[in-house]
Amino acid sequence: MKITSKTAEVQASQQKVYDFLADFNNFKHLFPEDRVEQVVCTNDTCSFRIKGLAEINMKITDRSPSALIQIASYEKNPFPFTLMVHINGTEATSEVHMVFDGEVNAMMKMMIERPLTNFFNMLIEHLPKLDW
Repeated sequence: MKITSKTAEVQASQQKVYDFLADFNNFKHLFPEDRVEQVVCTNDTCSFRIKGLAEINMKITDRSPSALIQIASYEKNPFPFTLMVHINGTEATSEVHMVFDGEVNAMMKMMIERPLTNFFNMLIEHLPKLDW
């Protein structure tokens, strides 16, 4: 199952946005408090529970300076997945979107595709609202 989020335009340089997103500690600022609980993050790992869905554990597996952050599931998860955070931009603005790829069966896809799409879009929509 592949999900591509909306694209957000952020009023910050590509490098600044990359530096922010390359540290999982900063993801806490993106999570909607009414939908996410039990958030525990380090620079490279993050675990949290999406209310009504499941606990998610993920880690950053690769950082391509200024442009791409690769994230993968680790430890206990409902299914294996990867999440790619793409950052394009200039010294003044950036565009960010996420591409999720999860190994799920057809039944699971029907249940989680819409909630996950909404979740990734919420993360992206929070980026432009931060104090850059």
